[in-house]
Amino acid sequence: MAVTSRSGATTPFSGVVFGCGHNNSGTFNANEMGLIGFGRGAISFVSQIGPSVGGRKFSLCLMPYNTDPRISSSLSIGSGSEVKGPGVITAQLVRTPDQTSYSLTLTGISVGKTLVPYSMSGPPAKGNAVLDTGTPPTLLPPRIVRTIGCRSSAAYPVEAR
Repeated sequence: MAVTSRSGATTPFSGVVFGCGHNNSGTFNANEMGLIGFGRGAISFVSQIGPSVGGRKFSLCLMPYNTDPRISSSLSIGSGSEVKGPGVITAQLVRTPDQTSYSLTLTGISVGKTLVPYSMSGPPAKGNAVLDTGTPPTLLPPRIVRTIGCRSSAAYPVEAR
């Protein structure tokens, strides 16, 4: 397998394990060919090539779907993948017993200037939110979804036509 960098250089990697699908279904369309794993597990793509590129680390910046096509998302793997500078916001990842996923502690979601707390009974559990770019929906407890809906309607009313 080989990977082409932003500079155009091609780096070959030997011994990388991956699989291919021949009859994929679900949210795939004719322009999408599959998924790539960036989890913490031993066979994730980042874990397999990490030793050759300066470490098992990566940064992924996904642009919104309706962004100008001349502006692209970016993926950096290995050394130099840290994103730093003015306006950069980061979230502290939390180690959980699940050795394959990334988690963080979600304390709440803001709607306008109002915070909708994740937990109504004390501090939220550490690692209560799993980050998975391969899962299309955002899964939240029903109470939070209802509260966000009510607060959004109040903060951003839509006039009847």
